[in-house]
Amino acid sequence: MFHLSDVLQPQSQERVLCVARRHAMTLLPWLITGGVLIAAPFFFLFEATHSGWLGTSALMVMVVLGIAVAARALWIWDANIFIVTSVRLLEVNQSGIWTRVVAEALLPSVVEVSVEQKHWFGMGTVRVRASGTPSELRAMRVSRAEAVCRVIQEQLPKQATSATTIVTPSVDGVRKRVMELMEKAGTGTLETIEKILREAPPS
Repeated sequence: MFHLSDVLQPQSQERVLCVARRHAMTLLPWLITGGVLIAAPFFFLFEATHSGWLGTSALMVMVVLGIAVAARALWIWDANIFIVTSVRLLEVNQSGIWTRVVAEALLPSVVEVSVEQKHWFGMGTVRVRASGTPSELRAMRVSRAEAVCRVIQEQLPKQATSATTIVTPSVDGVRKRVMELMEKAGTGTLETIEKILREAPPS
């Protein structure tokens, strides 16, 4: 049985928000195959037992093979997961009993989240593009794909809005600079300034 601790060591204050697995219907072909391999020998049980150790061995091999096919399918289904935490995303790709690849992306690096919806049994694929990763992260053929996408979007950092700070200069500083400019100004400029000052409302 797969355990989250096998691939995830939570950071400080990190919370697991969502764990998505492939839809259970993706297991059906493998379970049917395993079931056929397990059940078929019992239809030939009489003939096999009367044909000696060779027939009995063949039946046992088919049963063991059926159990192995079903168990392997369940193991891979259980271990192929997509994890959403409050800090990052992890895609765990288990392609065999001993073969596992884990891809990770921090939430601030996510640039796009999309859903490719399949109408068969409500399956869908969530695709995530993140800066700094060579390929996209995918939650393949999961149930409730739109809900998984929504959880990711809710955790993405909001765009920071730039605030402009308005600095009001002191009256003394303005008066000093104006006086310096008036000393260099000509008669016409001084008359214009005088007119503006007389018409300006008192502050």
